[in-house]
This record gives sequence, structure tokens and C-alpha cells, in this order.
Amino acid sequence: MGTKRAYDEGRDLDALTRMWREVGWIDRDDDDDALGLKEFLAAAPTLVADVRGEAECAVSRSTGSIRHEATDLPLCVVAAVTTSHVGRRQGLATGLVAETLAAGVDDGAAVAALGMFDQGFYDRFGFGTSGYEHRWTFDPATLKVPVPESPPVRLGVDDAAEMHALLVRRARGHGSVVVDPVDALRAELRWTEDLFALGYRADDGRLTSFLAGSAKDEFGPYEIEWMVYEDAGGLLDLLGLLRSLGDQVGCVVLNAEPVEIQLQDLLETPMRARRAFRRGGGSEVAHEAFAEQQIRILDLRACVEAVRLQTPTVVFGLRLTDPLADLPGTPWVGVGGEYTVRFGPESTLIDGFEPGLPILDASINAFSRLWMGERPASSLALTDLLDGPAGLLADLDRSLRFPRPSAGWTF
Repeated sequence: MGTKRAYDEGRDLDALTRMWREVGWIDRDDDDDALGLKEFLAAAPTLVADVRGEAECAVSRSTGSIRHEATDLPLCVVAAVTTSHVGRRQGLATGLVAETLAAGVDDGAAVAALGMFDQGFYDRFGFGTSGYEHRWTFDPATLKVPVPESPPVRLGVDDAAEMHALLVRRARGHGSVVVDPVDALRAELRWTEDLFALGYRADDGRLTSFLAGSAKDEFGPYEIEWMVYEDAGGLLDLLGLLRSLGDQVGCVVLNAEPVEIQLQDLLETPMRARRAFRRGGGSEVAHEAFAEQQIRILDLRACVEAVRLQTPTVVFGLRLTDPLADLPGTPWVGVGGEYTVRFGPESTLIDGFEPGLPILDASINAFSRLWMGERPASSLALTDLLDGPAGLLADLDRSLRFPRPSAGWTF
């Protein structure tokens, strides 16, 4: 395995820029893409692994927070896991991800999150798959919402700080994420091909809503990556703005349906349009759901104590396994062990089993999903590493009822 060390801009920026271009994450001839990478790396602590004295693998992390119903918990975002063509199949990424999680624990993070390149690789680090995001493709002219009377304002990379501030104070729900570094958002905007961003301001000049994404062709598709608003009125304004584009743009792709709505309710004749799409193979109406993010618990006690139920209390023994314990050379072995968990109005975690309680056997991967409400216990018992008496699974299904979690942030 290569030598692991902290990223140094003077020594490593050229190597990481080459690596990102090599794997196709930034364009080879786009200086603005390279600038975005430089800004991102300056804001995100990064570890690299050397091969023959040069960085050939890198993993970054950012601080942030994740909301569990009404409680915000410190978050470690594992970002930009990148391995060059030279560094593949040498265990470099495995070692750096394990080091990054340990650094997140040292920083005080209670949860870690990442965007996965595919299902399976991050399971070995204790990550469990987040819930589906709903992706809609539709004709914006078919939206049944009013067009705002006031015109929008143009936004761009130079407005990243103001856009980030709105993301921090936006309407947030269960599972929502904030990523702290402004430069992480600025870089994402720089990396967006054919960026367009429009928004609305209050009378005092405050940015109250915006959408941003990629406008690839004259008639679309316009791909919306960010839809951010202070309140429900701002959401309707943004949907009305999309409708106003419908006299030119025939296709919009909304990468994440807002959790407050079911978009189908706001489209004219959605079933007829979907049938026409299937027959003609067009691109005007489609709906798909897919999970691209994963989470895992780092601080088990903090996460358990964040649960505040208004449903019946459930008490059980938890026999928890953590795959990090089996990862050779890992600097942090995770949170595996035997505990007593009480989920109720005041939730608690105690080391060891109290006698006479039913026992839940779970991997940290599955327990993290259960804790966030990604899937109920009975479902996880079918498809993941979670098992317990039928009565306990039924009690957990009845008690752990959370709103659909959604990060609302791309990473």
C-alpha cells in the first residue's frame, strides 16, 4: 500500500488535477474546472496516497450537520474518493476512507455520509444505503402552478456565498444535510456544465429561493440540481418559474423531487403524458427513483439519544457488528458491541445487555438505516444484516415512524 499523508497544495495540486481529468471528473481543457478543484481542496481536508512518490489516490472530507427530526447532529461528509489509473487495485482508497472516518470521529462527527459510485464498495466501512430520491422528467408547460408576477434574478458562481447562506437556512426536514464549506458549493457550480441559476429576493434584498442546474440545449432538457427555498411559497415560486420557461423549454429534469409535494399532483394529465412517452420514446415525461447516497453512525450514543418518539417506547438488547473491526490496519474499529437501547420520548443507550430483553442482531450498516428511518425493521430483516424476534421487529415498525428522509444536498 502506498504512503498515506495529508494533501499539500504546492506538492499535490497538479497530480490531483491530472487524476481528476484522467477519471473524467473535470474536463481536460477547462481551466474553470481546475480552479473549482483547487478551491474545493483548499476547503476540504484531504488525504492522499503516493505511488512512486506521487499522489495517485485522494479522499476529502467536509464538516456539516444532518437533521434527525428536530435534532441537528455533526456530520462528516466523505467526498471525492478518487483513484488514478496507476493507483487502482492496491487498496489505496480503502486505507484512505478508513483514515478519513477516523478523522471524522476525532472531529466529533456523529454521522458520516457520502455519495456512492456503486452499491457495495462502502459496505465494508459500515455504510448503509439511503432512501430513494425521485427524479422527474416533464414538460414545464404542464405544471399547474401560477407564474410569479415579479421576474427572477440571475445568479452564478460569484453568488455562491449568498446561495450557500440560503441553503443553510432553507426549509429543512428529517435527514436534511448542511455542508459547511462555501467553496464546496462554489466548486459544484463551477463544475456544472452550461450552468444556469435563477432566484427570487425579498423586498429587503435577501435571497429567498433559487434553482440551479444545467441548460444543455435550446429546448432542453434543463437539468435542475438545486431547488432551494425558505418556505413553501418559495417552492411554488420556483415551480412557477419553471412553468414560465415552458414557452421555449420542452423538457426539464428535476433530479430530486421536493419532499413536501408529490409532483404528479401538479402536472396536467400526467397519466396520459406517461402513456404517450412510453409509446413514442420521447423525453417529455418520466419518473424514476434511485438511491445514490449512504450514511453510517459514528457516535452511537449521540444518535440514539437524538431519537424523540411520540409512539410507544421500545426497549431491547442490541448486538451490533461493525465491519471496520475486520478491516486490517484501520485506525478506528467502529462501534460494534452489546448494548441496551431504549427508544422513546427520552432515548438512552447503555453498555451491555439488561436481562430478559429481546435481542436485535444488526450490522451498523443496517442499524444506521433503521435509525434514520430509511427502511422499517421488518424490511431490513428481509434484505440486510438485521434479525430479531418477530414481536420486536413489529414493535420497531410501529415506533420508529419518521418522515421520509432527504439530504437536499449533493455530495
